[in-house]
Amino acid sequence: MDAANLLKPALARGELQCMGATTLDEYRQYIEKDPALERRFQPVMVPEPTEEEAEEILTGLAPKYEKHHQLRYTPEALKAAVKLASQYISDRCLPDKAIDVMDEAGSKVRQQIYQDMLASNSDECAALEQELESVKQKKKEAVTAELYSEAQQLKSQETVLTERLGAL
Repeated sequence: MDAANLLKPALARGELQCMGATTLDEYRQYIEKDPALERRFQPVMVPEPTEEEAEEILTGLAPKYEKHHQLRYTPEALKAAVKLASQYISDRCLPDKAIDVMDEAGSKVRQQIYQDMLASNSDECAALEQELESVKQKKKEAVTAELYSEAQQLKSQETVLTERLGAL
């Protein structure tokens, strides 16, 4: 028994109200071939939104994607997403293709920010490690020369550097 045969009795008795979304090809393939099922639905054709309408849709969705990707979309970026999606993606409709462009762009930017941060932290770590080794060497020399107050100051500096390295 398929899903259509499970739904038809409940739809016929009014026990179930259902709204669906499909493409015209899928409607013809699955719904029109079953007259009993087709009688239970009222088709509503929804045209593809204009580019201006798609921009409004993206503007409404942007805060969710901004939170997810931890960045901000400018109005120009949203407009570009719609325009580029319309121009280069022909096998899908607005607003879906523009939403995907917006999401992909946010993902790429976030990934680049993360990589830049790692590279920056890596450089900073290397510099701190070098400074830490220098302080350890000076502390060792101070202890050997019995300069204990200087060794104590260097020990404090070593602790601070070690904590900074741990924070990275």
